[in-house]
Amino acid sequence: MSWRDARLLALCQAGLVEKFVDALVWIVYPIYLLKQGLSLPEASAVIGVYGMVWGCRS
Repeated sequence: MSWRDARLLALCQAGLVEKFVDALVWIVYPIYLLKQGLSLPEASAVIGVYGMVWGCRS
């Protein structure tokens, strides 16, 4: 990557933000589901379906 190429820098920053948001989903969403009263197996099932949909979409 060249720091002088503004387009490439913007693409790298967008990719970094995308990965950061994805990491937040994998960390925060299970905690949120558990706080809402779902059991661990139920929350795991929701996150598992999310992962399968994300994987099939890619």
